[in-house]
Amino acid sequence: MKIEQIKITDNYAVINWMTPVILKKLKILAEKGIIKQFYWTKIWKRLRKKILEYDHKECQVCKSRGKHTIATMVHHIKHLEYYLELGLSSTYIDGQGREHRQVISLRDDCHKEFHPKPNEKSKIIITEERW
Repeated sequence: MKIEQIKITDNYAVINWMTPVILKKLKILAEKGIIKQFYWTKIWKRLRKKILEYDHKECQVCKSRGKHTIATMVHHIKHLEYYLELGLSSTYIDGQGREHRQVISLRDDCHKEFHPKPNEKSKIIITEERW
């Protein structure tokens, strides 16, 4: 299954609250294998709330499929454990200099499509690029 690239509209608030101090703390959590503790921080909860508000609490995957469902969480497109520096950013810049959404609102079932169980493949293709 393929979803359309989530567009950044004119009224989208580009947020980047990452600081060197926060990044250092994130690296320590990652080294200890407890990166999930990041999701309990006040600053993450604040970003999560802003993204859900921006998306009107609509699941962006369902929306791209023509359905309207309530989002219950947000998702890092570039996964936190691999891109710590993007942990508190609402967007990222790709290799061609284009800006994309980094955090999107999802419902639980759609979120599971991004994080398949071991030995399962993800059902979502994020870009058209193929190798």
